Amino acid sequence: MNESDSAESGIKTLLPFLRPYRRQMVLALIALVVTAGTMLSLGKGVQFLIDRGLASGSEAGLTQALMIFIGLVFLLGIGSFCRFIWCHG
Repeated sequence: MNESDSAESGIKTLLPFLRPYRRQMVLALIALVVTAGTMLSLGKGVQFLIDRGLASGSEAGLTQALMIFIGLVFLLGIGSFCRFIWCHG
């Protein structure tokens, strides 16, 4: 019996215990992907805020860039909340 077989048998042993939480695990995984993507987008959001908002000198550009950045932060907060609720609920 090699390591692959023992890992597979371990997973098969756990499946009956995890099955009742399938929906919760899928939702938590989706929230994890959304928050990870949002975290990666925050760097671009800061770049957009500086390049299009501050450097352009226009009030409309700054407002648009700031709203996009605030939207990303809001999405990160909602995703983190959902992930916490679905993982610990």
